[in-house]
Amino acid sequence: MAICPAPEDLLRRGLRAGELQGFRADREGLDPFLAGLDLFAAVTKLGGKTALLLLHARGDEQVPYTVSEQLHAAAHEPKRLILFPGGHHRSLQHDLEVQDLTARFIADAAGGLRA
Repeated sequence: MAICPAPEDLLRRGLRAGELQGFRADREGLDPFLAGLDLFAAVTKLGGKTALLLLHARGDEQVPYTVSEQLHAAAHEPKRLILFPGGHHRSLQHDLEVQDLTARFIADAAGGLRA
C-alpha cells in the first residue's frame, strides 16, 4: 500500500534542493541509497503474490498523481488505484475513511493470497 508514492529521482531532487521538510535525514547517506532504488522495477516484481493498493490525492502539490497512474499501469494484478479529488500531499493518511479502506484492502488481500 502506498499513499502518494514518490519515485527515487523526485526524492533525490527534493533532498538536494532542501525541499523535503518535516523530518531529519542524513542527506549524504540517503542520496546513494535512493540512487540504488527503482520504484517502478520494484512494483513490477510484486505480481501474483503481493497485492498493491495505490492512493493519491489529485491535488498533491509535491508528487503528481500521474506517478501513481504510471505505477498502477506497470504493476501486475492484484492491484487497485484510487485517485481522490483535491487534497494535498499529506491529506490522505489522516483521513479515517482512507485508513478503513486500506485496512479492508489488506485484510481482503491477505485472505485471498492465503488460498
